[in-house]
Amino acid sequence: MSPDEHDEPVAGPGGAADGRNRVAIFGAGPGGLSAALELVERGFDVELYEKGAFLGGKSRSETLAGSGTAGRKDLPVESGPHAYWGTYQHWNDTLSRVPADAGDGSVLDNLSYSGKDVQHGFGGSGRNLFNRHSREFARHFLPRVLTRQLPRLVCKIAALATSGLARQHGQLEHISLTEYTGPLSRKSFEIMAALISQVKVDPDHVSARETARNLQIFSGHFGAKGLGRGAQTVVGITAGPADDAIFAPFGRHLAKLGVRIHTCTELAELTSSEGRVTGARVRESSGESRQVDADWYVLAVPQDVAQTVLTPDLVDRDPLLGRLDRLGEQWLGAANVFLTGPPMPNAFCLGPWQLVAVDYGAAVPDFSARYGDGTAQQWMSIDLQTWDYPGLLYGKTAKECTKEEFFNEILAHLAAIHPTSWGKLDRANIVRWEISPLLRYEPGTPVINDEPLFGAVVGAFSGQPNAVTAVDNLFIAATYARTTGGIDAMDCACEAARRSVNAILERTGADTEPAFVDTYDTVGWLKKLWDYDDRRYRKGKRNVFDVLRPYRGRPEVGVDSSWRELL
Repeated sequence: MSPDEHDEPVAGPGGAADGRNRVAIFGAGPGGLSAALELVERGFDVELYEKGAFLGGKSRSETLAGSGTAGRKDLPVESGPHAYWGTYQHWNDTLSRVPADAGDGSVLDNLSYSGKDVQHGFGGSGRNLFNRHSREFARHFLPRVLTRQLPRLVCKIAALATSGLARQHGQLEHISLTEYTGPLSRKSFEIMAALISQVKVDPDHVSARETARNLQIFSGHFGAKGLGRGAQTVVGITAGPADDAIFAPFGRHLAKLGVRIHTCTELAELTSSEGRVTGARVRESSGESRQVDADWYVLAVPQDVAQTVLTPDLVDRDPLLGRLDRLGEQWLGAANVFLTGPPMPNAFCLGPWQLVAVDYGAAVPDFSARYGDGTAQQWMSIDLQTWDYPGLLYGKTAKECTKEEFFNEILAHLAAIHPTSWGKLDRANIVRWEISPLLRYEPGTPVINDEPLFGAVVGAFSGQPNAVTAVDNLFIAATYARTTGGIDAMDCACEAARRSVNAILERTGADTEPAFVDTYDTVGWLKKLWDYDDRRYRKGKRNVFDVLRPYRGRPEVGVDSSWRELL
């Protein structure tokens, strides 16, 4: 994307008082986009580099090239349903300042919400999002919920939700979920994963703190301060492809403000001298390389990419930059399925792979008339929760399956929960299917995930760098930076970006208001429970709700109090 395609740039006022106004941002996910918006609104000269052809990072949507005919758009593909949580404290505020392409309002108006476009319910025959056939759902769900371990799970979930920050960082950070809960049956783990959401790391490796934070952030109002700035309701999803709804308008707005956006341009290396970044080299899709010179450098690339570009000189200046290999990873995405009909119901599958299937086409008026060749009446976006357990058909994990086996397993899981709909699907009604753009299959090799998410394994916090690094002109606007949220989420990337921006403003003496930064501390009765729990923790006592098979250990490690600097 080039600003030449749009109106003349309209830069914001201000800028660096000391003249160091040039900022290079690498990665155009929520973190990179947020940093670009905050800086250009304050008069900085910003260039944004993105490896892919689409903006949005792991939250983006792409298209199946050539699938659109007779003036229709190409069919969209996503890496799985993405929820835009109202409890995000920063990301909704950012999106509320990005104009929608048509008419008044912002891109937040391109979301579908519960009670508006999204209907919740177990019955009904329409295509409303989250519809389930009540009898099938009950037969699938109830036997898995009614386990002998359910009372213990309830106690453990209550304890995780009410654990204060001192316990979270002093104890839960250093133990795995299964250490905290005690051994769980497969059914019990499925319940835990479903209630906590977003935990895609093996329970033997994911930290109990990561689990608690997911529960506190992704459970709506519970565990947070309520809705963040700009949010309209607890949760929404994009009304159609994320590129159409969010990221393409975001890019056009940045270009209009003066940001120069370079897609299909990959960060190849950073250069440094005496503990400062002296430049960067980027590589275009043609293979041609060129040099990038700026005053300030912002990394919004995945953690595995960051490890390859950080020089020994930079790691010497900030040792936390050399600990990224301590971080875990989690995978995102499954498949996109386009159907002629009859309409298949949305589904959440408790089972080996924990699938979520959402009809994104239902939120798009006249989907078939606008996308593809006119035959696709339904677009199901499917995500996969657990990647390391054998499926139903082949005895293989999701990471071990071939592309075709992977898709067959997905259909088998959907058929298990909805035997009268998905179970009777005629494959002739599948117009097309495609795997998540994050996944890559090559002959003779296991599936490759080119963009793994940050996964907080036990002790990961000690390997997370600060958004404002010890390198004077290097910053991180990505989820693996230390944030108060502490998980892989769009809002955590946005928070890291804002912390980076504020440091640049301070170091350049910019005469402008800093970017708003909030925390995920609690308020009201839950804060009282957190504070009470921290008093108990300092006395060596368990959480008051941890009564069935309580965790009795206390890690033999020094308590790292650096997390307090985030508050």
